[in-house]
Amino acid sequence: SASVVDCQVCATNATLCSECKNSRYLLNGACIPQCPGPYVHRGEGVFGRTCRECVNEQDNCNTCDGQDPSGCEVCKNAQYLHLGRCLSTCPVGFVERGQGNFFRTCVASSAPTNVPSDAPTAAPTIACDAAVTNCEECTVNSTVCARCTNGHFLLSGTCVQDCPPPFVHIGETT
Repeated sequence: SASVVDCQVCATNATLCSECKNSRYLLNGACIPQCPGPYVHRGEGVFGRTCRECVNEQDNCNTCDGQDPSGCEVCKNAQYLHLGRCLSTCPVGFVERGQGNFFRTCVASSAPTNVPSDAPTAAPTIACDAAVTNCEECTVNSTVCARCTNGHFLLSGTCVQDCPPPFVHIGETT
């Protein structure tokens, strides 16, 4: 089966895999090309990728944090993101930023208040972690890219050199 072909390390039961190769993701002992539904992709490179369940999907979370599946990166239903959770209002000491159903956030009340009115669904941008490559600026947290550089394309918060099927390149590269 395809699961065995893309398996790097078999589990004690030879029909199940414990580590995948060929850039496949491990889910329930099988190696698959993409993580389905409420799962998020975890890992990069050719070996050891896994699917992790997004436990916040039912809690107004639109996109789970790829590093912490219990945390959220983007809220839906006009909720505000605060410390990985989606809230209807921000806590004391924080102000609400954003409009529309997505990318609303809570920021410290001392943060600048100039939010562009022409981009109601745009998330505020911040500096990226050094580990985030080919990315000009990040959003939500310092590991989620908002704009790629060096001819790379944005795919689920990361910068890729080529879009995998079924995705296609849209826009110009910088």
